[in-house]
Amino acid sequence: MPVETLRIMPDAVAELIGEPATAAEPLPPALMLTADDLARELRASIKTIRRMDAAGRLPRAVKIGHGKRWPRETIIAWLRAGAPDRKAWEAFGDGPARRRRV
Repeated sequence: MPVETLRIMPDAVAELIGEPATAAEPLPPALMLTADDLARELRASIKTIRRMDAAGRLPRAVKIGHGKRWPRETIIAWLRAGAPDRKAWEAFGDGPARRRRV
């Protein structure tokens, strides 16, 4: 294959050798944060996040399956409000009220 053809078809050459032709677009931020995600965002350890959650110092998490998730928008609003404890956060009306099973 002539060298000029390789210059014209860089995507095809990259595909043949197993490299992406262009950089992949970054993923948008996740809507729901795991404890690991939250620890990374807050620059804290996972142990600290779990302790804060158990002590009621984080907004209430949403249970999905066996895991907990925090809505990104809730965490942002919670931080803007000064990161109050869960009881104060829910009293503001910003936090979700605990749903009771009927």
